[in-house]
Order: sequence, then structure tokens, then C-alpha cells
Amino acid sequence: MNNRNRTLMAFFIALALASLACELINSMTDPGPLRVESVTVEPEQGNGTFTASVGLTPHTDEGTLSCYIPNPADNTSKPVYEQKVPSLNTTRILTFEFTMTNPGSYTLYCTAVEIGISGKDSFTVIEPPSAPVVPVQTPSGAQPVTIRSTGQRTSLSTDGQYSCSVAVDVVLVVQADGTAEMSATGPGFSDHINCTQMEGLLQHTLTGTANPAGETVSFTSCNNGGFDAQGTVSYAGGKLSGEAACLWNRGDAAGKTDMRLTLP
Repeated sequence: MNNRNRTLMAFFIALALASLACELINSMTDPGPLRVESVTVEPEQGNGTFTASVGLTPHTDEGTLSCYIPNPADNTSKPVYEQKVPSLNTTRILTFEFTMTNPGSYTLYCTAVEIGISGKDSFTVIEPPSAPVVPVQTPSGAQPVTIRSTGQRTSLSTDGQYSCSVAVDVVLVVQADGTAEMSATGPGFSDHINCTQMEGLLQHTLTGTANPAGETVSFTSCNNGGFDAQGTVSYAGGKLSGEAACLWNRGDAAGKTDMRLTLP
């Protein structure tokens, strides 16, 4: 091979290496379209409110995230989330809440609409527990104490980066045997980034034990054991004050706050 051919070969090799380097740089600096990396539904079993966490990859193109739950029984799908997602330069976990009350096994699919790539996770809706029989009056003559009030509910994403607040109606019922139940009812959120409200009303129910002498209730469970609870609320003088919270009790989010209720 003469010097001229060697020079031409070296030139083409250098050109190919430069082109490859440009492609590698572009792949790192221009991630392209939105992609779904993971989908997780919590709790795995429950009834009522579920929270979805969707892992999104970095992307330079605005994309549309669409999430839905197929119903094989009638070949239909229930849409639970659809929003535009702006460009991201890092991985993000997007969270939203949805409701399912019809018992059965389901799968949530989340799709990057522009490229049709989906992630999914399965969950189970169980039968809700039967409502306890509330005695109107005990042999001792004591009666349940019922107090109605309003408060502020703050819902948090599972990563704690985003939160949305809304006014709710609160009802506390303290039974004669010292058991207590407090419900908070108001709008829920299908998206913690934009604070998009979901259809209908969302209810959280906290249970705990009352201290009649101090007129306080300490909470330990939320939504029939689907979440843990903590906090103490006073009902002295027929007025509610204090703060309580529902906490994740399973998965990677265990111990983190799902909902915080502030009274009055």
C-alpha cells in the first residue's frame, strides 16, 4: 500500500471515529422522546384510593403520559391520568391518585403516547370491611361523642417533592368504649405536580384511641389498615384542633407521609 492510500485510509478512519463520537455525544445530550421506566401501584391490596408512581426517563421532547386500567370483562378501559410532561434533564418519579372500589385483580398501564412504550403494575381491590355496629347508648348511659368541623388536607407525592392542599369536611366519632374514628372528606388529586383534582370526593378514615379525661384522640391506623397513622387531636369543648397523618406502611415509600390533616 502506497503512502497516498495509507493517508486516505487514515482519513476515513478518523472521519468514522468522529462520526461515532458525535452520535455518542448526541445520545447523551439529546435523550429524545418521553419514555416510561417503571410503574408502581400502592397499596398492592386495598379498596378506594390507590397511588401510582411512574418513573420517567430524561427527555428533550415534551410528551404525553396516559395511564389506564383495562377491564377484561367488557373489553373497556378506565382512564385514570393523562397529562403533558415537559422536558426533563433527569429521571423523575411522577405520582397521582386514583380510585377503584370494585373487587378484583387489575393492571395499571402507563404509556408514553408519542412512542407507544408502556410500563405496568398489578394490584388487587378487596372487599371493604363491614361497617361496625355503633351502639347508640351503653348500659352505663354513656353515648358516642360526634363532632363536625373543617380542616386542611395536604396530599404528598411518594418522593415528597410535591404536595397539594385542599379544605375538607371532618367528622370525629368517639365511642363510649374509647375507640375513635375520624373521617376527612373532600377533593382528591390525580396529579401532585399540577394539583389536578380528580372526579368525585376522596375520604381518608383514621382510627385510634381516646383519652376521655384529656379529651384527646391518638391515631394509629388509616383507611382500614392500608396505611399507618400518627398524631393527636383534641376535641375539648366540642372543637377539633391538632394534626394527624396517614403514612405508607409498605414498599419503598414505607414510613413516608401520604396525607397530613391540620385542624381546625
